[in-house]
Amino acid sequence: MMRRWLMSKRIPYWPLGAYILAYVEHLIGYRFDDIAPSNTIRVVTCPMLLAHGAEDEMVPISEAQQIYAKRRTDLVRLLLMPGSHDEYGDIERHIEMLVAFLDCAVGMRDAFNQRNGWPEMGKIE
Repeated sequence: MMRRWLMSKRIPYWPLGAYILAYVEHLIGYRFDDIAPSNTIRVVTCPMLLAHGAEDEMVPISEAQQIYAKRRTDLVRLLLMPGSHDEYGDIERHIEMLVAFLDCAVGMRDAFNQRNGWPEMGKIE
C-alpha cells in the first residue's frame, strides 16, 4: 500500500521512498509488515466488517479479497459496495446488512457478558 502511494506521488522507491517509509515506521514504532491488515487479520477474535468500494483505484478489490481469505474466523465479513476509496455514495443500499452486522456483534457481546456475569451495556449499576 505504501509503495503504491509513493508511486502515485511519483516518488521513486529507491532511495527516497525507502527512506520515507523507514522514517514513518520509526515514527509510528511499527514496521508496516507487522501492522498490515493482510497479516493482522489472522488474530482477529471479534466481529469485523471489511467494507470496500468496488471502484477503489487506491486499493484493488483483489487485496480486500486476499485479506478476507486469510481470516481465521467467520466473525469477519466482507462487504463490497459501489464507491471509491473514500466515498460510498450508495451506502443506503447496505444499511440493512450493516445493522444486521452490528446486531450480531452486540448480541455476541451481550452473550459474552452474560456468560461471565457482567452487566449488560447500559445497565451498569
